[in-house]
Amino acid sequence: RGYGLLFGKTPEVFANGVYAQEGTFEGNTKKSSAYQTWSSLPVDPPAVPNTPVSNWVSVDHPGNGLMATAALRAALASGADTIYLPHGLYEIDENIVIPPTVQRIVGMFSTIKAVANESLDVSQPLFRTSNGTVNLMLEKLNFTGALNGLTTLEHAGARTLTLRDVTMEGKKSVRRLAGAGTLFVESFSGGQFVLEGTSNSWMRQVNIESDGGTCISNGTGRLWVHGLKSQGQCTVIKNTGGNVEVMSALLHA
Repeated sequence: RGYGLLFGKTPEVFANGVYAQEGTFEGNTKKSSAYQTWSSLPVDPPAVPNTPVSNWVSVDHPGNGLMATAALRAALASGADTIYLPHGLYEIDENIVIPPTVQRIVGMFSTIKAVANESLDVSQPLFRTSNGTVNLMLEKLNFTGALNGLTTLEHAGARTLTLRDVTMEGKKSVRRLAGAGTLFVESFSGGQFVLEGTSNSWMRQVNIESDGGTCISNGTGRLWVHGLKSQGQCTVIKNTGGNVEVMSALLHA
């Protein structure tokens, strides 16, 4: 509460092996010795759809070494609101749009790997959300296969998106377009977030890194983070007009 670890500054407080500055800061300039009063925010994500497991659609695993693109597309197009990926490796070689009928994609810490192919356009996101009237949650999934320039997920629709227990390998994890909906992130590890527009973003327990870049770029919306870890030579948060609050952070080079 009111603490920031500032490199190159004379420490005011030494506790538990960490030097810290105490008070309210604008950049490295101390504005006040008073603690920041944190606002009370509605940070609970929307509830997951209460769909019986018998109505879930499971992605048919094609077998090791075989592309799962067709099987994943078929499951997403089934009309089911919950898509389940049993534990395993799912290799895909095309860009995929998540249809508005899907409310939840859940794995058992299953891995989706991007594989280089002429049919996979790295200038476009690996996954893109579409518009819809119901919220969308991605849960217990690992995304790997970091291809140069590829963004793992683009949030393009007006509905709320929740990421829970998700990891994303690679430099570019999530891009939310201007006009897209609210974002909830809980228990996440990965790369850059680019948050365009005025929508709000709530994050809890996140490890976001970008070696030599910016970890979180926030537009004019509200960004609230509780439990942030980052490391490396990077800009942790770049804010361009929004309201940013960070509670509890571990930042080191």
